[in-house]
Amino acid sequence: KISLNHMSVAAILQQLQSESSEQQAAAAKQLKNLMIGSLTRKSEAVKLGVVPKLAHLVLQEGETEAVVQAAWALGSLTLGTEEHRRAVSERAEVVEALTARLFHAQSRIVEVCVRTLRNLYQYPQASVPLLLRNVRVLPRLAELLVLTPAEQLAQSVANLLAVCCAHSEQVAVAVQKQALQPLLQLLATCQHAQTRAAVLEVLVQMSTVANCCPALVSAGAGQAGSAVELLLQLLSDSDDRVCLLAASCLTNIHTVHPLNLNGNPLLAVLLQLSRRSDLTVVAEACHALSRLVENNMVLQAYLCESDVIAHTVSLLRVSCLDDPSYTTDHVGRVKECALLALAAMSALREENRQEVVQAGALAHIALLLRHEKGSTRQAAALCVRSLSRSVKHLRTALVDSKVAEPLFDLLSDGEQRVQVAATAAMCNLVLEFSPIKKSVMEWDGIARFSALSKSENSQLRLNAVWALKNTLFDLTGNDARQTKESILDSLSWAHLQALLNDKDCEVQEQAFALLRNLVYGNENVQSNIEYLLLQCGGARVLVALLSEKIQCALAQNGPVALLNQVLFVLCNIATCPELKTHIMSDQKLLSNLAVCVDHAQHAIKIAALWCLINLIWAEDDDEGSADRARAFQELGVVESAARLAHCPDIDVQSRALSVLENFRVHGAAHQQFRV
Repeated sequence: KISLNHMSVAAILQQLQSESSEQQAAAAKQLKNLMIGSLTRKSEAVKLGVVPKLAHLVLQEGETEAVVQAAWALGSLTLGTEEHRRAVSERAEVVEALTARLFHAQSRIVEVCVRTLRNLYQYPQASVPLLLRNVRVLPRLAELLVLTPAEQLAQSVANLLAVCCAHSEQVAVAVQKQALQPLLQLLATCQHAQTRAAVLEVLVQMSTVANCCPALVSAGAGQAGSAVELLLQLLSDSDDRVCLLAASCLTNIHTVHPLNLNGNPLLAVLLQLSRRSDLTVVAEACHALSRLVENNMVLQAYLCESDVIAHTVSLLRVSCLDDPSYTTDHVGRVKECALLALAAMSALREENRQEVVQAGALAHIALLLRHEKGSTRQAAALCVRSLSRSVKHLRTALVDSKVAEPLFDLLSDGEQRVQVAATAAMCNLVLEFSPIKKSVMEWDGIARFSALSKSENSQLRLNAVWALKNTLFDLTGNDARQTKESILDSLSWAHLQALLNDKDCEVQEQAFALLRNLVYGNENVQSNIEYLLLQCGGARVLVALLSEKIQCALAQNGPVALLNQVLFVLCNIATCPELKTHIMSDQKLLSNLAVCVDHAQHAIKIAALWCLINLIWAEDDDEGSADRARAFQELGVVESAARLAHCPDIDVQSRALSVLENFRVHGAAHQQFRV
């Protein structure tokens, strides 16, 4: 027997470079056998440079046995520690050699190379682009699904394809185009649950890409019918993992291409799987359930009528002490997915939120907001967000459970996805009727939200601006004035202007909504506007900004919601005499305002009519109101308002009547107008 020490490895390395194929094969086999089951020997082999030698041997023309044994030896290393897998994955020549041999005429060589690649790519750091550098690899893998009679080899191919799909949407689409039919054929005919699971892993990854779903829905699966029909059949498979993967795939498809769920066993199967003893199955069933019911009011109502919510809350109490087989990772994943399910179940219905609270979830959520794992903290924040949509719970349960402080701490979390979820929840907690708002202000919430609004992450910017906007909701008196000035000071006009022109239209919309709230109110509104003008450089700058934004929105057919917010900013500042003068001097703005009165969307009509009401409104000492009315009359606004006075939309009709009444005061009402 040869002991693997520096001498013997040196001898083996020398034999690997022998001109004799038999000696090379014997050396590779000897090396493989010595490394099997021994992490120490694998480490020694790696240090002595075995990996590149084996890769060279795989590519070398010669005895089949030498290639096979070299590939097996590399495969043995991929089953070692992370250090061993890294030593193999970081060598480009290894992947290049193994992929090159996928096209070999000898099936034995192809098989061992596929399996070694499969083992290697279970390692997350292995480079998928390197695997796909040869453009013929994907077609070859698809071809092997059809050609190979060995189900175990087809399973390894499917494992590789799943890794490829998970890499990027572009690769997933490529796999769908080249391998979907062979995969479905294999799924419909294979005998082993492990093979079905491997194929379903590919389909699950594929179905997460919206562009792949139409092909999945329309694809046929031979005698099994369509792909969807085959997946529905697999929901009753005897293997829980197969059922779970089929359910996950159908759920992904449903989010893009809604399926008829009447009489469909999908929901029932997921609920059954969420009660299994296998925590991995329970966790992934809850995850799929969260995606299935997230935006479905009917399904959420059904869940409220059963004990599903109470059972899901009970999963937050799972502990490693409950079963010796439970690991910390398993327990953590179950709690994370249970939180996601609860967040989805309570997203739309007050009754569901009430049941979540009554089942005692909030105490666990408060603890899980401080969980060591970022994805669990994120899920807990999402849960708070759903529950905080209830005014009742904002005033009571959420205060009593003390979730505010750990949630606020997440605004400074090291993971951006956690910050995004936390700011989304905070948007509700800072509303005026929430007692938590006072605490958030004391914790310097405005400065924190302002800082987050400068993030490179557009969703984080959006949520932060939204939270700032909501701090001003229904705020009155000195609190309103002080809060508005604090926001302007914290943000700075330069940054607010950047947000008003953000590349993300949703951020722009909320930035204008924030600006709208900054210049809104019956008390101190003039001082608020004056403070804003002082910050931004004067009335001309502010009016020019609004005018340009309205012009762009109309010219480019921009988002209606954005244009609506811009118009309401204009409406609010039109109460200020100085700003009225600047607005009326901008002929382009006046013309566009007249265009907005005749806009196709009722929301824009209403906003434009409000602008007219404030601009034409005649104060006792306002000598310019008649001139303003005359300017709009020349733009045809009276005729437009007269038409809208008969609009079936009651809000449009009401605003149009108010505009006409203002014109009547100035003697400019349409002569055919009748109240």
